[in-house]
Amino acid sequence: MRASPLRALILALVALASCVAADEAVAPEAAAVVAFPEPDPGGWSAVHVSPDGARAIAIADNGLRADLRLRREGGRLTGAGLISRAPLAGPDGRALEGAGEDSEGIATLPDGRVAVSFERESRILIYPADGGSPERLAVPEAETLDPNRGYEGLASSPDGTLYTLREGNVDETGPVPLWAWDGAWRVSRQIPRDRAWLAAGADIGPDGQIYILERAFLGLGFASRIRRFATTGHDPGELVWSSSFGVHGNLEGLSLWQDGATLRALMVSDNNHAGVARSEFVEIVLPRDLR
Repeated sequence: MRASPLRALILALVALASCVAADEAVAPEAAAVVAFPEPDPGGWSAVHVSPDGARAIAIADNGLRADLRLRREGGRLTGAGLISRAPLAGPDGRALEGAGEDSEGIATLPDGRVAVSFERESRILIYPADGGSPERLAVPEAETLDPNRGYEGLASSPDGTLYTLREGNVDETGPVPLWAWDGAWRVSRQIPRDRAWLAAGADIGPDGQIYILERAFLGLGFASRIRRFATTGHDPGELVWSSSFGVHGNLEGLSLWQDGATLRALMVSDNNHAGVARSEFVEIVLPRDLR
């Protein structure tokens, strides 16, 4: 059962109030914000940054892949340029279409293969490092997932284990399972839910923890935050970054990279294919230790 508009509004207000309080406690350097390069079809839902921070792959929710060059000054993001853009292919080698093209998450495996998670037709496609047709990996609970609340967060550990979690729903009160694939699916742990926050992206940090990008929506804008958790166990997690309502767009993708001793998080916003909304990259510096 979906939440009523009033209940959803109350939940979002509570979430945003906690976000503003968190801004005072977690204050990394100001975010670097750059527009997605033209031509921009919008709908960008996932991002992966190269280990040196010089390149990125972005995935849109209409089955497009864009390869980009990132410009920096002193490590700080200053711009992005488009290298190439092409539709994602299915196992049959043909471009994805219709409900099957709703790509939402990306992770690069240690051998160079690229995994992409999909929402409306829930599955993961794993693309060879040298291009070509992908292999299909079935996902757990596929038959029971809400078509618009599927696996948006996708991450890979250095040993090649894939981790994924679904977006969740504002009606839910219990935790969301973090699934791990290392030849078979297993529940690695449960991720505690917090009011109106929904999971939108994920990545594994150099500390081996999973960093989860979450968003809260209040009618005309979004607030975002990142929490991190051990991939196993029952720890409550830590808040490592948050934005106040309306500061950024609908941030969905998350990718971490290490610039010397500095840990940076690159995010991309989904403008929902609306010309008046922002389609941009946001990069922040994450604190190493909050305890």
